[in-house]
Amino acid sequence: MSSFPQFPKFTELKWEHKEEYEELVRGYPPIADIAFSSLMGWWSLKRVPKISLLNHNLVIMYTEDKGTGFCLVGTNEVDESICAIFDFLKTHRSVARLVHVPEFVVNNMRYPALYQFNAERDYDEYVIDISKFFPLEKSPIFQQRRVKSFINKFSESRISVRQIDLSETANQEVILGAAASWPSVGINNLNSHSIQAFERSIKFADKLGIYNVCLFIDDKLQGFLIFHAPSDRKYVTLEYARLSYSIPSLLDFMVFVFSEWFLAQDVTFVNVCMDFNKPVMRVAKLALKPVNFFRKYTIEPLPNRTSEDSNRKSRSLRALA
Repeated sequence: MSSFPQFPKFTELKWEHKEEYEELVRGYPPIADIAFSSLMGWWSLKRVPKISLLNHNLVIMYTEDKGTGFCLVGTNEVDESICAIFDFLKTHRSVARLVHVPEFVVNNMRYPALYQFNAERDYDEYVIDISKFFPLEKSPIFQQRRVKSFINKFSESRISVRQIDLSETANQEVILGAAASWPSVGINNLNSHSIQAFERSIKFADKLGIYNVCLFIDDKLQGFLIFHAPSDRKYVTLEYARLSYSIPSLLDFMVFVFSEWFLAQDVTFVNVCMDFNKPVMRVAKLALKPVNFFRKYTIEPLPNRTSEDSNRKSRSLRALA
């Protein structure tokens, strides 16, 4: 028996739901916003997301600054499920709207003409092919020059790329202490909410399924990546990237050496997540030459329809099923 109730009943997502929840999203594209690690790490700082089941799909109730939004995740009876959610929202005098709906859900609709779709550009997730950055000859010329300059300064014996065990408090303190001491510029520039989410991901790494890879030079931590490994092992989802900025061309070298490390683990693609309409983040992510995006949409009934017209379409749709 499932821990999650049938729609319209909901239950808060809990730590003990991890295995069951991840089984429900197994086989879907590795989208950060529907990953257990994101829901219990990032999203739960506002309010713990609530989960429901509808026609063997997930319904996620997100809480955001602008209010509460429902998201449908699944491929079964998508149109009927959307109508059921819209009917529920109208009954409760709420706006008939779904938010952050993944593109693969939209592609499984049978009657898209019934709806209005608005692209959520700020929430699109960037997918990077890391084989473009290793071997070095595959990188852009300017990056090749910077990496070669970096390598000329440091012998291989001085450089170490490895994971550290975040179940140990001392290692947590190494990561958190380094990040706090590094300048808040470039990819280190976080708002207060992001800082809270980052700290939570380190302290609860085991529960969230969070991993890391670190760059040490002369045994001093100079940069790290915090990531989630979805069921599709060709992907990782990058949660956070931080570096000391103490050495010229350090960022270019990190891209190169971490690409090498991931490829050795048979990982090909990195989901570097959303840019939230922040110009610095958008420029940085576009500079990595994404090969794909995990796109999301807001879905509403077509505008200028009366409530009765909308209800009639909903009933007709269910009759066709």
